[in-house]
Amino acid sequence: MLKSIKYIIITCVVLALLITADHYLIKKNPDVLNLSMSMLGEKFKELVPEGGEAISRLFDQFAKKVEAQEIDPDDVEQIAANILNLRNQNATLTPEQAQSVISVAFLKPKFEVNLLPDSIQAPPPVVSPEEMQEIDIEAIVVSRRLPRKIIDPERYVRLGERLKDVFEMNDKIQREMRIKLEPHDLDKHFRFLSEDGIKLIIDTEIKQVIFKIESRQLYKEIQNLEKRQMLVWRENMAEEMRKDLKVKESQLQELAEFKNTHWERIKELRIENVLRSLEHLKKLETMGYRPLFNSDSIRVAIEIKIKELQKDEEKAKK
Repeated sequence: MLKSIKYIIITCVVLALLITADHYLIKKNPDVLNLSMSMLGEKFKELVPEGGEAISRLFDQFAKKVEAQEIDPDDVEQIAANILNLRNQNATLTPEQAQSVISVAFLKPKFEVNLLPDSIQAPPPVVSPEEMQEIDIEAIVVSRRLPRKIIDPERYVRLGERLKDVFEMNDKIQREMRIKLEPHDLDKHFRFLSEDGIKLIIDTEIKQVIFKIESRQLYKEIQNLEKRQMLVWRENMAEEMRKDLKVKESQLQELAEFKNTHWERIKELRIENVLRSLEHLKKLETMGYRPLFNSDSIRVAIEIKIKELQKDEEKAKK
């Protein structure tokens, strides 16, 4: 009898401790997430020397949406990967490009061929630095917004931790590796991607260089990220990136030709800002940026609009 009572008491104590620990983890999550978003915000603002207060407000709105659990963690990790890659290249963005990097998280327009053509109104407006006053994200709406998914709050706990660990690892490797390699060489072998969560992808070609760095702490952190599948070694990564860059540059050139051919029609449709938004995205893609949606589908939507206009004109002539 006494053994049974002791067992019950011990069980209750263990359960109480587990509940308390779980409560503590959930309670501390906003602090970790806030810290991670603050770190991301600093890196983002460093990309835009001429951004000023408007860019700071844009990121603050984004961070508030994340903390309110209104943006999917997968999208946040993709945006974080983009910002880290651009920052590691010492890239400099115009305010318009920076707006494109962040605003897609609020919109995430589903620019697919089968969507209604009026979804073409979704891209954020492009404004000059002088015109970038208070950016009212709520005023930018998508004509066909999908129902909001219910996201497990625990995913935001993991989001904060994952971003924090990735930022810290990035800073350490960047600091140590740039002593051993030229910055340009490091950029060719080192990239963040969001594939089932944010991951650090490193070319196997420089694996030996990394392990020549005498830092036990660095080794431990690499092993930790490997176990959590947040660090992946990949062969021929530099060659893959070179081929991808060639494709993106070709697409940017094709877009310029498309603009020259159809500019008058685009002005007639009053969708110049849509095309400019696409130009910003395509330029960013040549810098390693990965959008949250297929940017080519914006061009498809524009082409649909142009064809509709041509059909209306042909009908009017009959």
